[in-house]
Amino acid sequence: MRREREPDDRYHAALRAAQEPAQPFEAALWRLKNQGQGDDVIVRLVDAYEDPFERELLQAWILAGATDEDISTRLGAWGDILTPYRHLCCNVFTFRDRLEMLRWVHRYEGTREGKLLLTRAVHFDGVEALAHLCGLTSNLSPSHVNEQAMRETYFRSMGTMRSTSISSAENQAAHQMIKTAMTAAAASQKSGAPNINEALLKLKHREMTFHVEDVMPHGEILH
Repeated sequence: MRREREPDDRYHAALRAAQEPAQPFEAALWRLKNQGQGDDVIVRLVDAYEDPFERELLQAWILAGATDEDISTRLGAWGDILTPYRHLCCNVFTFRDRLEMLRWVHRYEGTREGKLLLTRAVHFDGVEALAHLCGLTSNLSPSHVNEQAMRETYFRSMGTMRSTSISSAENQAAHQMIKTAMTAAAASQKSGAPNINEALLKLKHREMTFHVEDVMPHGEILH
């Protein structure tokens, strides 16, 4: 039977160690506990980990794939604590693969808000979804919005249509969602069929033609 793997195993292992660990971050944490000696970085790290709100917020951003710069800039976190925090308190390499990470999120037993943050981090739009939940500006491009709208409305509508009768109100609403998905899909296309009206407008307002003598300086003009 496999042992449950937790991303903060190193934090607790360092606190339980009988003697000072060799790893620098773990050693700094051990000295803070056993000797009362710790620099400002390790003290701030412990404060962030021991506070449920800060711990759940930071672990969600880390699992979403946020860089240290993202976390420091957007959350205003003290940048110096992030490298040791990743090592001690939220070590994503604890998970052998993404499947195990998703399992850990599914079984998470923290606060309801903390689980919501983790779910958004690993299942939805990652960093940008977390930024939105935190009341921060999300850096979403129009193409990304169109793509997400297309996926969400398409799969929701197909699931509804297959599980309801044709004459039901739910089925009719699903048909409207299909139209929304098709509109978003069309807007997401990088190129489409040639548009003759656009070509005529360009010819009208821009010089896009060449003098015949430049094209066929010695040729015969056909009439």
